[in-house]
Amino acid sequence: MLNHYEFLSKHYTQGIYGLIDRIDRDPQSAGYGLYPDYDVNMADAAWYYSLAHAVFLAYYIKGAECYRDDRILEAVDVILDGGERMIHDDGTVDLHETNYHDPSYCGFSVRDALGPMLDVLKKYTLHTPLEDKIEARLTSMISRMGKAMEEFGFHTPNHRWIICSALAYVYKFTGDEKALDTMNKYLWEGIDCDEYGEYTERSTGLYNFICNKSFLYLAHIMNDEKYLEYPVRNMRLMRSFYEPDKTICTMNSMRQDKGKNSITAERYYSIYLPLALYTKDPEFAYYSDVFLKNLMSEAIKSETPYAYRDYEKMYWFLMHEEWQSGFEDIPSYLPNRDLDIYIPNSGIARIYKDDATVTVLRSNSPDFFKLQTGKYSISARFAGSFFGSPHAQFRPKTMEKTETGFRLVSNERAGYRSQFDEPPETSEWRHMDHSKRRIINVQSFDVIADVSVDGRTVTLDIDYSGAETIPTKLELTFNSGCKMETDNIAFVARANDYVFLKSGKATVTFDPGHKVEIDGGAFAHSFAENMRGSEHVPEGCFTICLTGKTPGKMHITMKF
Repeated sequence: MLNHYEFLSKHYTQGIYGLIDRIDRDPQSAGYGLYPDYDVNMADAAWYYSLAHAVFLAYYIKGAECYRDDRILEAVDVILDGGERMIHDDGTVDLHETNYHDPSYCGFSVRDALGPMLDVLKKYTLHTPLEDKIEARLTSMISRMGKAMEEFGFHTPNHRWIICSALAYVYKFTGDEKALDTMNKYLWEGIDCDEYGEYTERSTGLYNFICNKSFLYLAHIMNDEKYLEYPVRNMRLMRSFYEPDKTICTMNSMRQDKGKNSITAERYYSIYLPLALYTKDPEFAYYSDVFLKNLMSEAIKSETPYAYRDYEKMYWFLMHEEWQSGFEDIPSYLPNRDLDIYIPNSGIARIYKDDATVTVLRSNSPDFFKLQTGKYSISARFAGSFFGSPHAQFRPKTMEKTETGFRLVSNERAGYRSQFDEPPETSEWRHMDHSKRRIINVQSFDVIADVSVDGRTVTLDIDYSGAETIPTKLELTFNSGCKMETDNIAFVARANDYVFLKSGKATVTFDPGHKVEIDGGAFAHSFAENMRGSEHVPEGCFTICLTGKTPGKMHITMKF
């Protein structure tokens, strides 16, 4: 394994003085480098705490120019003063973009900044006046937020583990038994990481990271490596969600990262590195090395160092000094294992074919299929103009493995309301008890989609039936800028272009090394792009549409 400490410690500290100068000029806007897309006018408490943490650790990096330079602690004190004033009387803080008097945001604040800062300070302090002042401030803030976390609950599943890791810090630093009791009551609920490594929210682009980080901190704070079981299991799974271009498949997420195609595996560097150092696992070491090499390459190109973004990794090295050396003893390679995976619990399959992946999805997304080759992707969605939303868009209810792939099935039912059997108590529609109406004249819309993979050929067989003459459509969405050719036409597809493949074949070429041959055009109507009840294709895509009417079948092959 590469020597991560040697590079990260230098890279981290080289930007500190520039950051301190910005803090001296304007503490509120100084954190812009930490949150490049954030509106400084929305700066909340965690904005200040993260900035303080980013500066603070540099004070304790031996051998650095800034080692024990009081300018650092003076800047930290200024930042913490601004953040402390944002704590409410009840101990909570606000997440200005959505949640107010938020105990879970106290969890983020303590886990991600205040707790690690106090952890490091207590280990290395020489009890200078500035160190003692900051220690007292941090202890008070953590204690106040601890009371809020003990009393005021949480929102989402991952918040439980954030709060647990934060309460572990509260107990460590204040001895508050209620913090320990509250933490244990959350843990009694059981950790929602299944046998495949999936957390409840299935959030590969965001909340997996947050959950894994929480359990890493719990393992460290409680000195109990049993908590590593969950990030280890999840990070094993994550490798099966990496696309050929190292972006992350987020199609199955139940949170705000769902469908975002630009999130890269590199965000997990902060998870891979401590896991590699804890477990000596070669896969975790390999990914840590890959991300370090990327960072080293970026550092050479960049004129303005964003060194302080590495502060989280430095926490581990400061708290585990034994990790500052011995990298050469940790093997670093990618184990040869089958990345194909089917998770029936959440209904997703991932199939790997050299430089391409196939994703099949049961629900939670209008796309039931995606093929990615290199950085290019093709997604498929199916709909019928049947009683509007939520009945129109094909969202499979069941998914089962077949000999050649997977079968997805949906059975939609919708009908009409009867008149009342007895006169209603009021003639005002909104006050009527409509539960007394019977649902009658029920119609059906049944879809069976078989996805088969044979080498580098994918076959979609879609059988649709139910009420007669329901207009249907299959939409294949591509990256724009590709070239489409049929026997009769050739054109460059721009963003938001929408075409019908009436019959026969088409070849879509992204670049000379990546193309897809599609066979199975079908056309029964043009009521497609704005079909009632169906979801619009993603903005900026190029779409090929095939249409039919019930009862009917489509047979499409894609060779890539």
